[in-house]
Amino acid sequence: MKAIRRRPSATRCGIFYTPASGIWQTVWLEPTPATSISDVDLRPDLASDTIRIRVATRGDTTGHTVRAEALAGATVVGTATGGFTEFAVPVPDARRWSPDDPYLYHLRVTLRDRNGRAVDRTTHYFGMREIGVRTIDGVPRPTLNGEFVFQLGTLDQGCSFESVNFPGQYLRHANSRVRNSPDDGTALLRADATWCARRGLTGSDVSLESFNYPGSFLRHFAAEIWLSDGAGGPSWNSPTSWAADVTWDVDPAWAP
Repeated sequence: MKAIRRRPSATRCGIFYTPASGIWQTVWLEPTPATSISDVDLRPDLASDTIRIRVATRGDTTGHTVRAEALAGATVVGTATGGFTEFAVPVPDARRWSPDDPYLYHLRVTLRDRNGRAVDRTTHYFGMREIGVRTIDGVPRPTLNGEFVFQLGTLDQGCSFESVNFPGQYLRHANSRVRNSPDDGTALLRADATWCARRGLTGSDVSLESFNYPGSFLRHFAAEIWLSDGAGGPSWNSPTSWAADVTWDVDPAWAP
């Protein structure tokens, strides 16, 4: 067996991160029968509480069938037998996958010959969830299980808010008040003016968490903007309506 060597690409294609390539996880080789399972495609169907399966094979599968079993832990909750076109396996009272409850089912797929003898078997896992798009307040939004969920992308580590009509001024917290502040080039200003987008604390929309004060969020109170953790004390830090006050609906910019 000849080793494959990869080198970082010299062409960055517009990406400003250091380019790299190659194997990044453990790999292995395993023997398979001449007639075996080569691939399994899975598609959850929440409307019918089923997981839809399509099995691809290699070798001569004349007279062969596929048996699929869905498991919750070690308990089989649904079984079905099919061929090499898509078929459905029931998942009764399916537990929906979400970021708050990332529950995974297991799946056992067995390829059987004309005599019912198992000739190959693979195992998999899946979440009962559906991704879609729904128009909310006139804007297409990504949905999970029919509901809008704020998507925090891989490179969305944080953001800062620069004034459109006062360039060079940023939304910054200082002594718990949040105001426009000129960029003085300091590391403290950069930290104070950095906000991390989180799923709205009301369960929808967006909340903006302070980069250097985790647990404290951008809050409106009495027509002013504050940095607040809702722990009580000053009136602007009252826990009353705190989750709603720190949740924001992001709309397209009004100014160009």
